[in-house]
Amino acid sequence: MVENMITLPQGCKLQSNVSVVDIIGNVIIWIFLSIITLGFAMFVYFYYYNRFVINNTFIIDRDGKKIGKLKCDLNLGQAIGHGIIWILITIITFGLGLFFYFYKITSFILNKTEIEMFDT
Repeated sequence: MVENMITLPQGCKLQSNVSVVDIIGNVIIWIFLSIITLGFAMFVYFYYYNRFVINNTFIIDRDGKKIGKLKCDLNLGQAIGHGIIWILITIITFGLGLFFYFYKITSFILNKTEIEMFDT
């Protein structure tokens, strides 16, 4: 069921504004978390990596004006819950589930993403 339908003008594009400095800062944080948690943080890293890019993505109209942005409302509990299920599937399938895991992460993240239009 579609609650709030948004009609975007034709010719709109998505533009991600993730800078190298943002990436370096994000990577440093995740390396630190990975060391502290003995690698367990990496199971939720892929969720937050995708969320980070999505939350820094804007909708651009034909004239290059930002008219909206993407917003992913994923929280840590959702990432851990979804990740545990797929870790178990990966273990049970002797690693084959991992191939599906990355697709399911992207699908899960996109299902948690909304479009926020700016007031013009």
